[in-house]
Amino acid sequence: QFFQRAPSELQSNQLKRIKWMDTSPTAVAFAERLLQPELLGNFAALNTEFGSKALDRLVHIAPDVVSATIERVFGNLTIDELKAARDGRRHLVWSLEKLVFRRKMFDRSARLLLRLAVAENENYSNNASGIFKQLFQLYLSGTEAEPAARLLVLDEGLKSTDETERRICVDALGHMLDRGHYSRGGGAEQIGSADAMEDWRPKTYGEIHNFFRAAMSRLASIAVSDDPLAAVAKNHLANHIRGLLHDLPASEVKAMIDTTTHHHGFWPEALTSISHWLYFDREKGTPAKVSKEIRSMYDALLPTDQVDLAVLYTHGGQ
Repeated sequence: QFFQRAPSELQSNQLKRIKWMDTSPTAVAFAERLLQPELLGNFAALNTEFGSKALDRLVHIAPDVVSATIERVFGNLTIDELKAARDGRRHLVWSLEKLVFRRKMFDRSARLLLRLAVAENENYSNNASGIFKQLFQLYLSGTEAEPAARLLVLDEGLKSTDETERRICVDALGHMLDRGHYSRGGGAEQIGSADAMEDWRPKTYGEIHNFFRAAMSRLASIAVSDDPLAAVAKNHLANHIRGLLHDLPASEVKAMIDTTTHHHGFWPEALTSISHWLYFDREKGTPAKVSKEIRSMYDALLPTDQVDLAVLYTHGGQ
């Protein structure tokens, strides 16, 4: 009652400081009470700056309660209804960014981030779309969840009848193939007074190879399908062939290229990517057998048709 009668500025200050009381049963009970449907636990209240900010702060003392509240209030909304959630969107996304970091809450939180991404109405880099895509990078993903758990969410999204949802998931697969530079914003790893959580990271080269392999195989299947996003998947593959030649056996990359060209015909972007590997990345330390294998791959893809050669050279082929 004191909190409900307090001025809004005092309420905000109380919520700001309560994060350090996560071990207090009284504080947890306070969060549970505050998030009841008749108080803040409803769409009208949480779709305000104050309500959503309160939610984001209560994550620190009662993450399970906050997760259940978000699911209850937002989980069954239509895409149009989620698009209408504007005033409270920023702090709702930040709340989910913290929750999705926890392994046990990944599944529920990632699925709602995906739905918010489909209903995207923000232009920030760390909007729902950006955070969801970040979950599928090799390092600094912003979650403790292992790749297998993350791929379950992605595979479910790829089966959606909503093309926007499938496009987000296809782009997330493309993001999985990024290598060499990883970053994310800080803060989501810290909930309450507990030790900061750590992003999942591979412990062996085998885990790294399986990570890239999982993305490549899914994109390859889409690229040779009749899905409207086949061209998008094919483009992601072409943009990452050079990196894949570093991270997977050349024979696996060749098999993917062969399958794709068998379906689509001449693939100048793939040939250009291989050319770039040969020109820029072939180092003295590269085993001769590997260099020869990749050079043979290039030669096999090189067209003899004059029109195809013209297309290749306009794509920057060397």
